[in-house]
Order: sequence, then C-alpha cells, then structure tokens
Amino acid sequence: MTMPDAPLRPAIVLVDDEPLHLRLLQELVRECASDYDVLMVGYATAGLAHCTERSVPLVITDYVLPDMNGLELARAIRQVAPTTLIILITGYPTPELRRLALAAGVTAFVAKPFPLAQLQALITRALAAVTPPTTPPTLWPPPA
Repeated sequence: MTMPDAPLRPAIVLVDDEPLHLRLLQELVRECASDYDVLMVGYATAGLAHCTERSVPLVITDYVLPDMNGLELARAIRQVAPTTLIILITGYPTPELRRLALAAGVTAFVAKPFPLAQLQALITRALAAVTPPTTPPTLWPPPA
C-alpha cells in the first residue's frame, strides 16, 4: 500500500538567467521565508509553469530574460495566478518601464543595484500580505 503524496508547500519562484544572482536571491529569500519552497529557474517559461502547477504566492524576476522579458512574464502570471505577487528587478529603471511594470501587474519594482535589506523588507511585507500574521501588522502598507 502506498501513502498519498504530501501536499506541496507554497513556493517562491526566482527567475533570473544569471546563476550567481539566483543563488544570492535564494539565500536572501530563505532567510525571511523558511515556510516556503524556493524554486530557481533561468527561463520565464519555467517560472510560469510553476505558477500553473502549484501555489506560488510570490515571484521575484529579473527584467531581462532569454525567452521573454519580466513584463511579459508578469502579464502571463496574471492570467494563470492572478493573486501571485511579483517583484521585478531591473538594471534599466526608467520611469516608462516602471509605469509599464505597474500596468502589467508587478507588485514592486526594484532598481539594480539595491541594498539587500530593501529586497528582504519587500519580501517580508509581500509574504505578510498573503499569509495571515499571528499578530496584526503595524505598518502595512509602509508609509510613503
């Protein structure tokens, strides 16, 4: 007799075609999100596939990817997982790209280079928004 498979834990998907960036993001995410699986992929299509196959409350993606850009990925995620939060990281932080990112459903826009504490705070706030906290948050959303 076989035991049924245990349900998959929710996952945070990291999408970047630079392996070093993925490893750094993985370490950062694991520090503030130990209750989640962390999945690293180098292609947007692979990240999108994870969003269709399991619970993915958060995707962190680079803008420049080999198969589609981060905006295209955000639009595709909105079609299959409309509640998934998306953090877009880019080395091209123009006002126009920021406007397009928000229109595509990106939750947060992060310009490279950035302090790691900034991204860690964004991840923590994003996960607090999707996971009911044990105590009420005191600053959500953060003051402008």
